[in-house]
Amino acid sequence: MCNAKAKRVFLSFLLLAAVTQPVAVVPLPLVQDSSTGGGWVPCRACGIGVSTRRNQCASNDACLRDTLYRSCFITECPANTSSFRDRQCAAFNTIGPSQTLYTWAPVPSTSCQLVCVQTAGSGMLNVLAADGTDCLTTSGDRGICAGGNCMSTGCDGILGSGKVLDECNRCLAPNVGDGRCVRFLGSIGGTQIATRKQDGNNTDCLIPVGASSINVTHMKKPHEKGLMLTSKQEGRYVISDYAPGDIQLFGVIFHYELRQELTFDVQTLLVQGPLPTDISVQVLPNSTSSSGVLQYYQLTAQLDTTDSTVDSQEIPGLGWTYSAFSTCSVSCGLGVEISTAKCADLEYPDRNIPDDLCGFLADSRPQPLVRWCSMGPCPPKWKALTWGMCSASCGGGVQTRPLQCLQLQVDGMEVVVNSSSCPASGMPPQKQVCNSRPCQPHWQAGAWGPCSTTCGSGIQTRSVVCADINGQIVNKVHCEDDETPPPPSTTLCSNNQACCSWATQDWGPCAGVCGSMYKYRPVLCLCEGSGGLYQGSGCSNSSRPENKQRCLQTSCPTWQTGAWGPCSATCGPGISYRAVYCTNGNQTATGCDITTQPSNVVVCQANRPCCTPCVSGCANIQGIDCNYVKRTGQCNGYYQQACCQTCSDCCNT
Repeated sequence: MCNAKAKRVFLSFLLLAAVTQPVAVVPLPLVQDSSTGGGWVPCRACGIGVSTRRNQCASNDACLRDTLYRSCFITECPANTSSFRDRQCAAFNTIGPSQTLYTWAPVPSTSCQLVCVQTAGSGMLNVLAADGTDCLTTSGDRGICAGGNCMSTGCDGILGSGKVLDECNRCLAPNVGDGRCVRFLGSIGGTQIATRKQDGNNTDCLIPVGASSINVTHMKKPHEKGLMLTSKQEGRYVISDYAPGDIQLFGVIFHYELRQELTFDVQTLLVQGPLPTDISVQVLPNSTSSSGVLQYYQLTAQLDTTDSTVDSQEIPGLGWTYSAFSTCSVSCGLGVEISTAKCADLEYPDRNIPDDLCGFLADSRPQPLVRWCSMGPCPPKWKALTWGMCSASCGGGVQTRPLQCLQLQVDGMEVVVNSSSCPASGMPPQKQVCNSRPCQPHWQAGAWGPCSTTCGSGIQTRSVVCADINGQIVNKVHCEDDETPPPPSTTLCSNNQACCSWATQDWGPCAGVCGSMYKYRPVLCLCEGSGGLYQGSGCSNSSRPENKQRCLQTSCPTWQTGAWGPCSATCGPGISYRAVYCTNGNQTATGCDITTQPSNVVVCQANRPCCTPCVSGCANIQGIDCNYVKRTGQCNGYYQQACCQTCSDCCNT
């Protein structure tokens, strides 16, 4: 009790020292949900996902703000686990009408649209990606899908964390650094970087292991090789041997750019890093120019961060609560508002408590809450689409690009509006000069021929020749000296006419009566279009397979009967039985016609009629043939009395 009081006094002292402007604290529950709209939706099975909580709302704006999102995590996904987009498309796998398994795979995408295509077909599905799917925002930042839109995350994949990668590829909070990430800058041919040595016309610069955010730029003549990268473990690579784009070298991706400036080629290598090994940057001996710059970042030695703060001391009465939501992140369109967990005095929530006082609760700090916010549509602006093909491959051509006037709506979607809505002063250029270099012998492609098929997918071909500046065909070796590959001479083509064909399934069992039994099977007309397989009517009736077939039978089963058994009565009427069975040849069989089955039971008559006890002193009634009654066994009931004398005599027989 004394210790608790002493700690409380110590806490009050810290509060008095730390209080500046009061911060409103919203004491929301961290796990359970007290709203009328239900609890948090469970997280996905593995990896960082998104959990949502949707409250009841009376308007679209209220629904937008009352849907909360937070990052969630259950466990890491195993190394061989398919991607989240793969698993979403696989949910559409199904059996088609021809008993074929149709499987779906995702089209690579960074949006919150999930596009799935058939792995063996032309079908396509386009749906919203599930919450928690990785995406890129319109500004190119890392994000995660929430409610059909891409919501920005930190480099740690957490909503609302705000963390970014620094130049040394560390995921840190904005404007938070320890001074350990240092930039190294120098010039190729006179560098201040690490190591430099002269060997003939070579200039060798070493980029050490662990370097990140690397930029190497070198200017050379078009016929020169220029840069070469060397590693003791993996050998040498001449960069000009590769086409511009991403290159996998030394276990990392090098982005290679090549552009023309005046009469020079400018080579640029960009690497995010970090490098797994030392790399030497060299200029080949046949290069007359060694003009270039080199820049990279590297972590220096670990700084001493030891101090005597109270972060690890447990202080009674402190805990995490959510702050009020921030202002909307945008001034127009669709943005986000974030509520972060703040250290607070749970007894006096109006006090401003530094977060480091809750250091002993760091492991239980809840994830930020994020919700969409809308600030009205944005002013229309121009968007330039991709440049089209250049009108000439050399000698100077023109390429154009379309422009769109777009307006960002309150739901985060960009819509095309009338061009007059965008400012004329800010319109980007729609034409530019391209391929200014002098013409050399070049590849020349003819017109495409007809498609090889009349339906579905086929192949088109065309002639590809090497021609000089006057259009005359020359030997192709003159074009092979150019680094430009020849254009393709074949391409896939497709007609609007769907390809249809008959498809059959297995025959069913034989049915009918013996000698007239048939079996049947389904026959379908299946067509393949842009949406995949569907049942159509484009098949020719002349080639339709039979759906009915007579069953081949060597013999028919028949009914066989045995001999009648003895009569069940010793006098008068009784019952006799016999065996009835279905046979085929000498074997017991099934399939006999039940309607023709012989009877197995019959009424029989004993050799003598049944007698009744003798009655003395009785007489027959006149007019009845009592001998006939006795002979036919009718001495019972009425005739027993009417023919009393004759029937009584039977006891004496």
